[in-house]
Amino acid sequence: MDGKKKMTNIDEILKNFPNYETLAEQTGIFGKAKNWYEQITGTERSYEIDVLRDLQRVVDRAREKSQINKELIKLDKHYNPKVVSRVKSLDSVYKKLAEGQITTKDLPLDDIIGYRLVCRFLDEALELRNILDEELNKPPFKVTSVFPRDENGKWVNKEPYSGYRSYDYALLYSRPEIGVELEAELQLRTILQHAWAEVSHDTFYKNSELNSLPKEIQETLNKQMHTLSDILELTDKRFVLLRKSATEKKTTPT
Repeated sequence: MDGKKKMTNIDEILKNFPNYETLAEQTGIFGKAKNWYEQITGTERSYEIDVLRDLQRVVDRAREKSQINKELIKLDKHYNPKVVSRVKSLDSVYKKLAEGQITTKDLPLDDIIGYRLVCRFLDEALELRNILDEELNKPPFKVTSVFPRDENGKWVNKEPYSGYRSYDYALLYSRPEIGVELEAELQLRTILQHAWAEVSHDTFYKNSELNSLPKEIQETLNKQMHTLSDILELTDKRFVLLRKSATEKKTTPT
């Protein structure tokens, strides 16, 4: 009964405050929405650090198997990329609820807790991805899907609509000995892929005002984002060539 009442309350709040910014101005009601969200995501918040710790162990194990990582350590003995975490904010979830992209029945989302590992080089990220495909299917983790992917669920170079490049895992984290099972996401990407994703996320992906622009302008913007994604991909590959040239003590290519 209590859970149903809380759900009714949040539905009423959504009905009266479809705009998150307006809701945030209402201190009392905003507090109720925040408390509701903290209850919904309680398990994920409680085990965020546990998952982070276990993910870092998997990544460290994968890096020990990586030949490219051995090369990078020779160049920089302090190089040691770390997994970072975040819990999806009420702001992000509330907007999706208000716009009808999801309903309260869909919560908690499978990416409520998200993790990210940013690498310096493209070949480094690709080799780690290939190793992690196996390592992340060992307890306490299981890969449930990857993105971007083709119709057969296999990795593709980029998301065909937006130009998004990354290697994203949807994971199941299961610890039956303590009665915990939850979903999470791990993003593996290069620094340049991350730069593109960070700029495009709020400017384009989450900008609802773009939908009101004429279709031809939307298509032009989308093509330009694809172009930038492709340019950064070429730059990523160029960095790999430069690193190999420096490592092999060859003449720097012009």
